[in-house]
Amino acid sequence: MINQQTMPLYVNNSGGKLIKRIVSAFLSVLLLLSPISPSIAQAQEFEEFLVKDIRIDGLRRFDPGVIFSRINITIGDNMTENKSIEIIKSLFDTGFFGSVEVLREENILVIKIEENPTIAEVNFAGISEIPDETLQTMLQSAGIVKARVFDRALVEAAVKALEEIYIERSFYKIEVNPVVSPLPRNRVALLFEVDEGKQAAIRSIDITGNEEFSDWTLKRVMNLESRGLLNYFGDNYLFSESRLEADLERIRTLYLENGYLRFQVEARQAEVSPNKEHIDIRIRINEGSQYLLAAPQGDGETFTGDIPSQVTYEDLHELILQVEGEVFSSQKATETTQLIRDLLGDYGYAFASVSYNNELNDEEGVVEVTYKIDPGNPSYVRRIIITGNERTRDGVIRREMLQFERERYSRHKVESSHDRIRRLGFFSNAEITQEKVEGSEDELDLLVKVTESSVGSFRIGAGFSSDNNISFEAGLDTPNIFGSGDNFKADLTLGDDNKRIDLALDQFYHTKEGISRHLGLSIAERESTGESSGYSIDGYSAEYGYGIPYADNGKYSAVFSYEKINVNSVSSQYQDFADKHGNSSDLALLKTSLVHDTRDSAQSPTSGYRIDASSEIGLPVFDLQYYKVDYVHDYYYQARSIWTQPVWHIRGGAGFGDSYGGDVYPFYHRYYVGGVDSLRGFDSNSIGVPTPTRTTIAMDGSTSTVTPPTGIRGGKSRLYGSIEATIDTELFKTQKVYVAPFIDFGTAGTGFGKYEGLRAAAGVEIRWVSPIGPLRFSWAKALIKEAGDKTQDLQFSVRY
Repeated sequence: MINQQTMPLYVNNSGGKLIKRIVSAFLSVLLLLSPISPSIAQAQEFEEFLVKDIRIDGLRRFDPGVIFSRINITIGDNMTENKSIEIIKSLFDTGFFGSVEVLREENILVIKIEENPTIAEVNFAGISEIPDETLQTMLQSAGIVKARVFDRALVEAAVKALEEIYIERSFYKIEVNPVVSPLPRNRVALLFEVDEGKQAAIRSIDITGNEEFSDWTLKRVMNLESRGLLNYFGDNYLFSESRLEADLERIRTLYLENGYLRFQVEARQAEVSPNKEHIDIRIRINEGSQYLLAAPQGDGETFTGDIPSQVTYEDLHELILQVEGEVFSSQKATETTQLIRDLLGDYGYAFASVSYNNELNDEEGVVEVTYKIDPGNPSYVRRIIITGNERTRDGVIRREMLQFERERYSRHKVESSHDRIRRLGFFSNAEITQEKVEGSEDELDLLVKVTESSVGSFRIGAGFSSDNNISFEAGLDTPNIFGSGDNFKADLTLGDDNKRIDLALDQFYHTKEGISRHLGLSIAERESTGESSGYSIDGYSAEYGYGIPYADNGKYSAVFSYEKINVNSVSSQYQDFADKHGNSSDLALLKTSLVHDTRDSAQSPTSGYRIDASSEIGLPVFDLQYYKVDYVHDYYYQARSIWTQPVWHIRGGAGFGDSYGGDVYPFYHRYYVGGVDSLRGFDSNSIGVPTPTRTTIAMDGSTSTVTPPTGIRGGKSRLYGSIEATIDTELFKTQKVYVAPFIDFGTAGTGFGKYEGLRAAAGVEIRWVSPIGPLRFSWAKALIKEAGDKTQDLQFSVRY
């Protein structure tokens, strides 16, 4: 309802809000009683006459043509009472005029009008929950804009639209009072006074008719939930029709995936409490019967349509994810259609269509499935069009493409190309889509759209952990320097036990064939403060090497390195190394690695695996002769469970090393486990091998046994692994918080296959990608330990 007030009445409101509302309501009633307009439309009584002239009075802004184009009378016509009524109605229908009178002065037809005011300003009062952008969009949709002719119908439409916006956000006590205030020069000001009220929360969700799945299971499927402490920071307790419809579709999908093909939602109701502060949702469902998959039909019945000659029925049958007698799953049937499309795509059918039909047999409780195949025409790639790369050269992206122009389309090549582009690390997002060439039946264009991340980053900060205490870091990282695809890095680390400067340049495409080149320089100082295995060393190294790609996702690399190591101090148990090599050593190293990476993301993988096998050998050119071999395998899999959908991360690794040619194995390459980055629940680097005794020979030939201080030292081998399930808690929208239950195990040994007692721990880790950096907190209990092991239940790592 619109309240129309004079300016003094609106401004002089000393009588209080109650008087204002009473007067407004009274004037609103008067407006309703007017059949056409707040002004009385009059048609003066007159006899029929011949119109010799037409005069219009009252026009200020409008052109007379606006009037003449809407009246059905001209000079020379006879004026009748019916025509007078038609003129009044036609002009009122424009919405431009607040008053229309049809008069006669002798034989002159006089149309006297009063123009509606224009809207000078629109304001809101009392709104805190709706963004300004939403309000402006609502006003434009309702047709209320500045300088437009004022129309009460549009204001009413705006009031209803605003109420709907609030109701969609669960504000059921919303009250909107539009106030129209006259201004000079026939203008008005609109003010929408809003009393938002209290936001209604879901109090209960009641589901009936379910026998196969419990209430708890169905509610876990839904996003809507009753308000409680666990969703205090969220908004899932706020009701809307669209949200409820989406949740019902999720429940329907759950039943269809489990063979209930006649599932129905028989009734649903959202009841608002009398005080409009609570909502109770009631859902009644009919599960129906569960259907099993019938025996496969003949080849020509199970698969229909135009099947390409390259595809055999055996190929198609192998793609069906269910067998006879299993509970039918609509999800697996849908996945089967996708697998068939993928297979056709590998043979060049980029726009193949595959669907399935169900035929229910209620008597036997089975369902027969038929897959309909329409491959379309085989496609060839006309052009590869790259967009979004403002800094990165086209060639950097094109060299990752396994699909070429003027070549038959291959889904496998396109998807592999997409993964290769994403793994470059230069782009925050990359998409490859295909587009049919207009006028051609067998050509398509590949559209490669990338979103570039920052050119590089400079970081400076500090870190603190329960393992390594305080450290300071600074770094410059340019992963796509000058848009060339080359990577230059400079890092500085200053910690209590580790000081290091690293410079590296990686040219990923040193040759057109994809051979990469690596150059590196490092200066480091390392200190270990263990009771029985302490040492202090420093040195520098220079590296040069090449990488050779293999398959689609792998690379083999070989790097030659020269190192200079200075031993400043060493504990007694490593004295044999100092006795042989003194305080300074020169090394010539050959480092090799083999990496195979199929993960869907380098930052937050949910599927795929990464294999990293590396070796390091001290060549008999300089002082040290030794070798090291390490292997790490990471596997990721997201369980599509009903609720949490955790990402399983399974890691396993092993390493061993030794000297050769009668040399002594370098003590600073020995293996340890323990700490937040390896075996959680145990002190950092606290698991090694027992310190051995030493036998000395005196001048007179007598021998004696020396027992070093109690403790451990690093071993020549290690074995470790971890199983964890990473769950996105969805507590915050801007920062990610993950909970990861885990089991860790590991041990060190004196050589390959020679390990000390296995240790294991279980616990839970919380990871928060916070605004200040990644935070990790883990709590673990040792499940298997040896006497003298140092355990640590609570461990953490903070980096800024």
